[in-house]
Amino acid sequence: MCGAIHWDRANELVVGNFTSAQASWLRRHLSGFASLVQWRMDQYHTDYPLGAELGLPLPTEATEDRRLNAILDWHCCEEESEEVRLWHEPDLFAGLYKDINLVWATLPERGGMVVLREERQIRAWFRVLLDYRITAAISWRVPDAIYDLRREQPEPGDELGRAFYLTTWLWDVAHELAEISKITVSR
Repeated sequence: MCGAIHWDRANELVVGNFTSAQASWLRRHLSGFASLVQWRMDQYHTDYPLGAELGLPLPTEATEDRRLNAILDWHCCEEESEEVRLWHEPDLFAGLYKDINLVWATLPERGGMVVLREERQIRAWFRVLLDYRITAAISWRVPDAIYDLRREQPEPGDELGRAFYLTTWLWDVAHELAEISKITVSR
């Protein structure tokens, strides 16, 4: 899977053309990403003080999954206590799961034109690409790629080089989308 995705703007629409290989790769990986997020959300319950009364399912302990923790680290302030992170986690992952499904719905199965008609779709794409990039960097053992995309990269022919390339590709696709759509992003 090679090549950039060039986004363009046509009036209110934002469009990008994905090759068959790019669309297939992204669909396959987003499917696994959605399963990971759903797996974590299935661990939430109301079996805690006030839980049954409030009806608010929450995690009772932090996840041990390094990929999910990396996403939480990216979105949460480092100074937040574990209790605050546990309180915010369900909203973060429920929104991410919804965004993954929105991206999935707008990504052609066999490649072709992605047409984003509203800011909500644009923001979903941006978020999903960046959050999946974090997960991928952890899974593929290139955590440096989360924060330092322009450092000297491993050799392109080896496994780490490919992982670093794909992590950088996700970053580039997301940031070109943000640039062409003129959305304001904080990270």
